[in-house]
Amino acid sequence: HTSRDIDFARLDGKAVAVVGAAASAFDAAATALEAGAASVHLFARRDRIASVPINRVRGYPGAYDNYPHLPDAIRWRQALRFRDAGSTPPPDVIERVVRFANFHLHLGALWTSARLEGGKVVTDIAGDSIAFDFVIAGTGYFADPSLKPELAG
Repeated sequence: HTSRDIDFARLDGKAVAVVGAAASAFDAAATALEAGAASVHLFARRDRIASVPINRVRGYPGAYDNYPHLPDAIRWRQALRFRDAGSTPPPDVIERVVRFANFHLHLGALWTSARLEGGKVVTDIAGDSIAFDFVIAGTGYFADPSLKPELAG
């Protein structure tokens, strides 16, 4: 998972799959390519890459501080808007991956299964079986402060 340490040097010459299409997924794909991966396939469940950032609260002073004071209906509507729009990968990371001819983007490609065959991870997407040496999940994360000794209570 992109939230873990990945030894990208070990991906030199390997076929890599990245599941996810937000910032950390694209960054992992770019880093794998820059480390010499033979190919990187990035799989997005949506049929498009999010390109319009909906959640721009950092540009509005007080947005974080005042969010809890909004009515529940507005907070719920905002949460649905953010989820439906998706998270946008930064333009610079898109530029990093498209420089490589061995980068492959699969839109509307939801992984529903994966299996090990001969030391490789194999998935079936749209009737095709594709095998990979390494899979990186860039599927979001949840931070648990209690797991950090300096924050644990």
